[in-house]
Amino acid sequence: MDIIIVSPSLNPNENVSGVSAVVNFIVQRDHSHHYIHFKQGRKDRELFIIRFFSLIVDFIKWIWLLCKHRDAMVHYNFPLTAKAIFRDYFFIKAVSFLGFKLLIHIHGGNYLMEEPFHPMIRRMLKSVFQLSCPFIVLSKKEKDSIEKRFGNKKIFVLPNSVDIQDDSLTRKSNLHRPLNILFIGRIASSKGVDYILDAAIKMKGKLPFRLVFAGEEEKRGKYIPYALKRLGNDYFRYVGIINGQAKTDLLRKCDVFLLPSFYEGLPISMLECMSFGIVPVVTNVGSISSCVADGVNGLIIGQKDTDAIIDAVKLLSRDRELLENLSSKARETIMKKFSPDQYIANLNRIYDEVGAYR
Repeated sequence: MDIIIVSPSLNPNENVSGVSAVVNFIVQRDHSHHYIHFKQGRKDRELFIIRFFSLIVDFIKWIWLLCKHRDAMVHYNFPLTAKAIFRDYFFIKAVSFLGFKLLIHIHGGNYLMEEPFHPMIRRMLKSVFQLSCPFIVLSKKEKDSIEKRFGNKKIFVLPNSVDIQDDSLTRKSNLHRPLNILFIGRIASSKGVDYILDAAIKMKGKLPFRLVFAGEEEKRGKYIPYALKRLGNDYFRYVGIINGQAKTDLLRKCDVFLLPSFYEGLPISMLECMSFGIVPVVTNVGSISSCVADGVNGLIIGQKDTDAIIDAVKLLSRDRELLENLSSKARETIMKKFSPDQYIANLNRIYDEVGAYR
């Protein structure tokens, strides 16, 4: 079956989106369908005026693609942020109007658990969830929230998955070396980056650590120069966007994954780091609690709380036995609960059921 799947660029050098990572995973893993990728979403650092005109062109291309593949199913990946809702509403409505089989895949966003402030965005979001098509969410928590808010019952739970490293992967115990603390993804204020840097500056000279940033700044020059100036090369390293063996080598060396985000779905970066035995220190937002249990396979911290970050790093730095135990449990969680083969099998079962709604 032909499946038109919608996401930002699949080129990791253009975009570090978690949605792109999910779509790349699906396309590479699922060989039972023919996927037709439609690029929707801005590149990192793309100017607003360029994106505005690009959207007009994209919508024309979208209608043309739909008309060309009348028998295809549409798998639309939909983050619940104001910009995405306003943009994707018209693309989704076009699919519905033309009578295509449609599956909408929800990927986090600040409106996943809360109501939009702007009345137009509220109406658009309500209109989307009133469609007769099925939806995919990342956890039962998300499903319960959407059912309660919109009354929609056509919801499937499908947690994200990642390619799991070989069972023979072993980590060298870090009993004495400074902790390597990793942030990987879009470097933006909504990810809690201000609090990460504030905590690192306060810990400098008091705790043995090195903070590593990997990814792309949402706003060029906002964080990296400041971090280098305040922390220096001994405490801070920026590696940019990394992929392939370079990324694997980095993940093997890191001890802690730090993500004090304000909102998420189920971050691919977190799952990937946990598969390497990196201990997650994260906020309880989106579907993170469906994967991370505080004190069992990671640490849960409060939002917008510099002291909570410091306390977590201090605990893991001083109690290396706890670090090792959490590391082992983090990897075990991914191995047991997030099987790539099971993900694709469950996704295909959902595809089979989509046709029943039309």
